[in-house]
Amino acid sequence: MIAHLMKRSLFATCTILSLCLNACSLQNSTNSLTHTAFLSNIGVPASSRSDRLPFQHSWRDPDVRIDDYKNIVVRPVTTRYLDTSHWTNSRSPWIPSEKSFKTNAINLAKYWDAALKHSFSSPLCSYYLKQGTNQPQTLILEIAITQITFARPTPSAVAVASLINTATGPPLVAFEARVKDAATGKIVATASDLRTDRLDLRDFTKAQRAMANQEICKEWSEQLMQATNRELFAKVRGSWFTGF
Repeated sequence: MIAHLMKRSLFATCTILSLCLNACSLQNSTNSLTHTAFLSNIGVPASSRSDRLPFQHSWRDPDVRIDDYKNIVVRPVTTRYLDTSHWTNSRSPWIPSEKSFKTNAINLAKYWDAALKHSFSSPLCSYYLKQGTNQPQTLILEIAITQITFARPTPSAVAVASLINTATGPPLVAFEARVKDAATGKIVATASDLRTDRLDLRDFTKAQRAMANQEICKEWSEQLMQATNRELFAKVRGSWFTGF
């Protein structure tokens, strides 16, 4: 019990600084966010959000008592809801086909799995990361990658960098997340975001192409961990919906 309280206290002193530093490195996309069936069936509008969180959408059930939970299970990130209709925006020597695009998407999901496990294992996390849901007072975090654009190289990157960003856009990832009560299956919170990263195209390599999307997911891992802590579950006044 003492260790659990110490984790919460330590988190409270670090969260605001961490969020401020992370917010500077990547950019939220100006594209409108439309939810897939992963979240749309829940009935929470995509426009619902908390100004204190770095996501385009965030919501929490106002009747949920977060103090009732001590554990969290992080499910593997899924690409089942990924929109592949614009995969050609990622076409390159490394992604010559839709099949290879899907393979790269799965690899990104696996990378994000590892990043989430690392973040939620941090002493700053208010919840104990568990493998199973058999213990009481447990939450389940489920995440779906819904959009991806992988970066594309050019023979003369410096000369046409602005053209590339206009034609295909920078590397992009979108996700949707839902948090469930493990005992009841009830959705208690949701979040979603769409984010881009600016590459230095002067030294563009295959490794940098992969890292650009990975950095977005890595930052989200930290922000999702911080968002699921009690200190960021405060209610938003004057609204039917409350912040995640």
